[in-house]
Amino acid sequence: MKGEHRITVLNGVLECLKGGIRPDVYLNSVLDFQPPDGITHILFDLEGTLTGYGKAEPAPGVKEKLESLARQGYKCIILSNKPPKMNKGKADFLVKVRENFGIPIVDNLCYKPSPNAFDEAMKLNGCTDPNKMAMVGDKLALDILGARKAGLGYAVLVKPIPSGLEPAYLWFYRPIEWLYLRRFKPGRQNI
Repeated sequence: MKGEHRITVLNGVLECLKGGIRPDVYLNSVLDFQPPDGITHILFDLEGTLTGYGKAEPAPGVKEKLESLARQGYKCIILSNKPPKMNKGKADFLVKVRENFGIPIVDNLCYKPSPNAFDEAMKLNGCTDPNKMAMVGDKLALDILGARKAGLGYAVLVKPIPSGLEPAYLWFYRPIEWLYLRRFKPGRQNI
């Protein structure tokens, strides 16, 4: 499965480069995110967006941000490419994440950027209109491309939370993504 995921990421990178896939906004951190008018539901990537890689605990300020969004009436959900069915260690990891975040997690074998993963997240989150849902993630080729394929109303790319534990395939992916994104400045809308 790991090899398939690497191929999915590389195919996503090529699709982004060919198709000019862009986020609606590029931010330094998920903490800088404020949903635009019309958005009622928010999908968050887990590793690199809400936590460092391999970490089950929220990065500083993240839990408070999610709680603030919930108080404002937004329905939040985590969409992770870390399925528990692959091994017990990952299942235990997601149990800890659920305990730490207190919001639903879509953690199946439908990998982003497949629209099926986003469709399942929308169903679980009770969202019937993709235009009312935003995706916030740290990977252009998975999170943003998937949001575009699923027809979501808003796509936010954030700089990844560093942890030093990123999977090896991201060592190749990040420089390619950086070359694509270097013309954009974080915080700029409608890039």
